[in-house]
Amino acid sequence: MSTSTSPFVTKVLETLMTAISAGAYDEDGLPPQDVLARDLNVSRASLREAIVILRFCNVLSVRPKTGTRVNPKKDWNWNVKGAQAVERAEPNPAVAAIEFALDADEGLDFLHAWFYGDFDVCRKEWPDAPEACYVGADPSLK
Repeated sequence: MSTSTSPFVTKVLETLMTAISAGAYDEDGLPPQDVLARDLNVSRASLREAIVILRFCNVLSVRPKTGTRVNPKKDWNWNVKGAQAVERAEPNPAVAAIEFALDADEGLDFLHAWFYGDFDVCRKEWPDAPEACYVGADPSLK
């Protein structure tokens, strides 16, 4: 079963990042997922997948009983294609991993393995992943 990032999820990411960057969500955070999915006219599954990616990139924080909040822009660590996110000055392997995963077959599987440090699995299953995904993340590389 393929779990690659679909065009729907990419569109949700771009829509959310544009709204977040424009300050559409205040200190109360994002609406509940069912409401936001309806407002964006997308499935909850696509919305959840986009939120997972945005959490991974430290754009959003999700906490029980307080909901989904937007983190300060200075803490964001990637740049969604087509949105105005803040990008860190130094190379960031998380950015490279996410950019690769957005276009890779089974991209979420790649991100899952990368996130948990299974870099040997990443290299074996996704040999096309750029080395930038690993430099600074894989402890075997200095």
